[in-house]
Amino acid sequence: MSPPELASSPMPQTGPRPAFAAVLPPGPPTSFVEELLHDALAHHQAGNLTEAERFYRAVLDREPRQPDALHLLGLCLAAVGRVEEGISSVRRLLAFWPDDARPHFLLGNLLAESGQAEQAVLAYDTALALDADGLEARVNRANVLQQLQRFAEALEGYDQVLAAGLRLGSVLSSRGNVLHALGRHEEALLAHDEAVATAPGDGALLSNRGIVLVALGRLEQARECYEQALAALPSHPALLTNLGNVLHDLERFAEAKTCYERALAVAPEDPTAWTNLGTALESLGRVGDALACYVRSLELRPASTGTLSSLGNLLVRLKRHDDAALIFARLVELAPDHDYAQGSLLAARLRSCDWQGYDELLERTLAGIDAGRPVALPFVALLWSRGPQDDLRVAEATVRRRHPARPPLWRGQRYRHERIRLAYVGTVFNDHVTAQLMAGVFEQHDRDRFETLAISFGPDSQDPLQDRVRSAFERFVDVRAMGVSAIARLMHEMEIDIAVDLNGHTADARLDIFAHRPAPLQVNYLSYPGTLGAPYLDYLIADRHIVPPADEACYSEQVARLPFSYQPNDDKRVIAAERPTRAQCGLPEDAFVFCSFNNAAKLNPAMFEAWMDLLRDTPNSVLWLLRSNETVALNLRREASARSVAPERLVFAPFLAQAQNLARLGLADLFLDSLPFNAHTTASDALWAGVPLLTCTGTNFAGRVATGVLHALDLPELVTDSLEAYLALANQLATQPRRLNALKARLRGNRQTAPLFNTSMFTRHLEAAYQTMWQRHEQGLPPKSFDVPA
Repeated sequence: MSPPELASSPMPQTGPRPAFAAVLPPGPPTSFVEELLHDALAHHQAGNLTEAERFYRAVLDREPRQPDALHLLGLCLAAVGRVEEGISSVRRLLAFWPDDARPHFLLGNLLAESGQAEQAVLAYDTALALDADGLEARVNRANVLQQLQRFAEALEGYDQVLAAGLRLGSVLSSRGNVLHALGRHEEALLAHDEAVATAPGDGALLSNRGIVLVALGRLEQARECYEQALAALPSHPALLTNLGNVLHDLERFAEAKTCYERALAVAPEDPTAWTNLGTALESLGRVGDALACYVRSLELRPASTGTLSSLGNLLVRLKRHDDAALIFARLVELAPDHDYAQGSLLAARLRSCDWQGYDELLERTLAGIDAGRPVALPFVALLWSRGPQDDLRVAEATVRRRHPARPPLWRGQRYRHERIRLAYVGTVFNDHVTAQLMAGVFEQHDRDRFETLAISFGPDSQDPLQDRVRSAFERFVDVRAMGVSAIARLMHEMEIDIAVDLNGHTADARLDIFAHRPAPLQVNYLSYPGTLGAPYLDYLIADRHIVPPADEACYSEQVARLPFSYQPNDDKRVIAAERPTRAQCGLPEDAFVFCSFNNAAKLNPAMFEAWMDLLRDTPNSVLWLLRSNETVALNLRREASARSVAPERLVFAPFLAQAQNLARLGLADLFLDSLPFNAHTTASDALWAGVPLLTCTGTNFAGRVATGVLHALDLPELVTDSLEAYLALANQLATQPRRLNALKARLRGNRQTAPLFNTSMFTRHLEAAYQTMWQRHEQGLPPKSFDVPA
């Protein structure tokens, strides 16, 4: 949320002002015209503007060039909202008095008020050419330049005013605002400090100082500054919003919510406050109320791109992907270059297998990636990645925009621990796919060499896997109620040696914890299959298949390669004893069952086309897919029909708990992998269930995971290097039952002997990686890529 700025130097006002004020002879009027003008001015000063206008016009009927009447009529008309008529009056004055700076200054004010900013600057330029000492014209000109985002010129103007000795708080604060807009935040803070010193209790000056403190990341100081401002302006909606934003950034969501509610009590039609209230409610888990707030905000301001983005993201969270796609389509229509809009639309459509306009949208998104713009969030960009170069560009763009490095907490201190203090950090310590893979590793860490901790900001789901994982750690620290800065400070105080980020760029991640550098060594592992693009992550754990040495330049981290697959597996995973029949799953008894239980978003037109070719070439076969939602089933059946494949040959399965899913997976004959984003956990699920997995090696980390998995299971013959080879091998296995059965027998045997499902061996290799990292650190050496020996 961008804080709305509480303006300390509003646009020039057009009420009666000293410049070019009426100068009438002292004493009683000496003519009828002077009498009319005296009456007009008396009405004007009393606020009787209709009568004032009538008297000014009476003067001008008699003396059309009367300067005071033309000047004051212009002010009077502007005061009642008839600014264009006021401008016309002043232009009449200029026709008679072109060499006087004062009417040009007045024209600039009126043009600025009417929104004609460029013309206002020209009027002020003329006024200053006629009177270089006109400081009020110079201030107003700088104000308009600031509005036009011509910040360097505005700064020059404010500096000239200050050099002339007019050191007003409003001018100093406006100068600070311009420096802030130029990214010169430290200088901006000095300017605001000086402004506040001229009027310590001024709420507007304090608020603008708070905005700069936010930009500098000094959130607690900003909070204090806003609270001081509120003492002067207790019901100012923009100030309440600014304070609410800081409290939200501090993850004090309930207090932020209260601020937004107070702002709405003052300004119930303010769409920004409704959006921010929705954001706070969403952070509090009240997604239904948040949705209502976003909808209300859009009723008030239908073209608000920020609110459309927030609403679209919430709909994705609610798995209402069709609705999300409609919202993101509207966002792209309004603002094609809005951060993450193109990628969010493309991802929303992929989640529903809605491929309308796919090629054009993909082309625009890839062009944005090539330009280094933040067009897609890193995780969704893996769905269409062309290679690790794309992944790095996307991740770095997001880190620059959202997760820049903060002042480091760890600054070279040397810890002396008997064991390596190893902390796993994330949301994944419950019935989450990462915990399903890592549970055995957590349990089998060598307690003589490692002190293991979990830093958890995930939900307390109270499921059996969560209980198992919690008991595996020596210390389990629940930090859900803490903000990222507080979590980072806590980790630093705990003297963590190696901190492992188990979230990366996935949903609900808190990468900013690592941006504070709480630990000497920080490691990217498992949940996010790629580089984080963050300079404060030292290592990425991978294997030789997913990150070959030639690709290392595309990773911001140094690479620690495990000898087999980088993917851990729990050799205690349970397969439900009761296995369903094919009939119960809607599968034909005598058909060959191709299966792909990948997330629907991993499908794309090219991959689906290949599968339809395969179905046409193997007539007595079906394709068994996960039913992510009803729209997926409808869209894919329609796409199959368009490719001359009977839609009933696509069979859809509901989501099940892991043990039940593993039991039904055994009904499949062959698991088909996807490109460019492979099966990861689903790959090892299929193999654990005894189903051969066929993959095609991709170009990046996410597209090579299954290759590493199959090599670690000693089944490299199931790895292909092109879609043509992939389809040919799939067809052979579907039409050569003896060959397939022999492969299944090897798979069953290799499950017991190959490295993939050997949790103890994997844990020793992972620990060897951690020890190598730590040894280099202890020797004062920088992180460097290395291979762990088998």
